[in-house]
Amino acid sequence: MLQNGYDDKGNNRLVPVLFIDNAGIVPEEFKIHQLSLNDKICIDDYDQAQRIFGEIDYHIVKNVERNPDAVMQYMKNSIAEAKEMLITLPRKSQSSSALMFLSTALMLKKGNLFTDDDVQAMLNWLGSEAKEKTSMSRSICKAVGATFSSAICSGRLPIAKQYGPPFWTADSAFVAVDDSINVTKDTMNDDIFTDIPVGWNTALQHLQDEDVLFKDKESKGGQKTWTVETEDGIRKPRRFYSFSRDILTSEANRIVDEKVASDLFQILEKPIDNFFPFIKHPRFDMYAGQVITDYKHGTPFIDVTGSVGSGKTTWLMMQALQRAEADDLVIVMDPTNSFCREELIAHGIPAEKIDRLFSFWDMSTQGWPVNILDFPIYDLLWISIRKWQRDTGTSNTELARILGISQRTLSDYDKSARTMTLEKLTKFLDSIGGVIKIVY
Repeated sequence: MLQNGYDDKGNNRLVPVLFIDNAGIVPEEFKIHQLSLNDKICIDDYDQAQRIFGEIDYHIVKNVERNPDAVMQYMKNSIAEAKEMLITLPRKSQSSSALMFLSTALMLKKGNLFTDDDVQAMLNWLGSEAKEKTSMSRSICKAVGATFSSAICSGRLPIAKQYGPPFWTADSAFVAVDDSINVTKDTMNDDIFTDIPVGWNTALQHLQDEDVLFKDKESKGGQKTWTVETEDGIRKPRRFYSFSRDILTSEANRIVDEKVASDLFQILEKPIDNFFPFIKHPRFDMYAGQVITDYKHGTPFIDVTGSVGSGKTTWLMMQALQRAEADDLVIVMDPTNSFCREELIAHGIPAEKIDRLFSFWDMSTQGWPVNILDFPIYDLLWISIRKWQRDTGTSNTELARILGISQRTLSDYDKSARTMTLEKLTKFLDSIGGVIKIVY
């Protein structure tokens, strides 16, 4: 294509020129202006060049004016045939430029200027050009993904959620409800498009070709509109570049996932005072729980229900831990081995607390911790009376008076309460005006 002046709007006017080594292959009926290179035309002679190109323009335009319907049908048929041929090529080759390129070749073939081999060679070239374009697209995606991931892993690019927390700010990226990761144009300039070998628009096109950059259908700049929430609670739409997270490295994706979960789960790099973890994140070493600074006794009767995996055991562990921290004695009958040391550690209970507050007795190997048959009821009753004495601050003298025995007998009962009669027990209960809790 050679330039031949300018049109009325100031645009370059281009004229197609065909260079051949044998003018005899052009049929006489083909309306074309032929010039021999033997004429030694000097392109530096602009007046002569403009005259020649003007004459070429004139003949082309006149040919179209004389046969508009035929020329239009000629072009339509060539375009339709080119579309069928392009289907056999990779998707990236099926562009409008490739269509016009191949259509022109087919029109030249119908004018006997091109052969079937020429058209096939052009088709093959389009296929090989697509492979080079694919390689370039992947190279651009790799470069952008590496820079994007580096910004996330280094902490230069904070991660937010579309509706927080953590909330979006102008210098952060956010994860949208469709799991895409989104940044502003300024962030693209400053943190992502910093080391790519092509221009901005070319890079955007390559990213779209690889299906890792999403945009609104009506958008011409490759951006997408999202409504985001800032920390002040204001929500309004803004324009972002929206990327698939496939472009990020595995380490960057892990950081993004942890940030997204951080409004509910906590990373326990070290124990947090008064924090009781109830639920472990299914993928990360993160826990959801509750900070309890003041434990108060509640009802001793609790029924815990829930489906498998809903957290019943975890909740009971935390209750047992809280009561142990409050100096209560907790006895857990555990037939499923859910409260063993390994399980407690797996639920985030520090080993130091386990060593300090828990003791374990494996009945499958050690038997009963006490021989219940050798532990008669009167000894249980006497232990319960002694506990009542401590809780109420009653002296030995007063207790002996209530029971109607000597203080020396109190000491004997500490060794064995076998001789304590039902009469003495009844007298004791009448004196305190109530009941006592049997301590097991």
